[in-house]
Amino acid sequence: MNDNKEEDVVRVAMRVYWEGGAVLLVGGLALYGWWRLRRRSWSVSPRDEAMRRHINQHYS
Repeated sequence: MNDNKEEDVVRVAMRVYWEGGAVLLVGGLALYGWWRLRRRSWSVSPRDEAMRRHINQHYS
């Protein structure tokens, strides 16, 4: 009876460990994707954006 209770504790601990790891992984990937999009949009200077619009309007 006592062994069964210890097995349940181990099973619950492993489940919490894996679920917590999965949540951290998914959250980290979402945060990295958001940061990547924001960083790309910050890196474009207004001059480059104006040139991109000019090329799209006149040369395409």
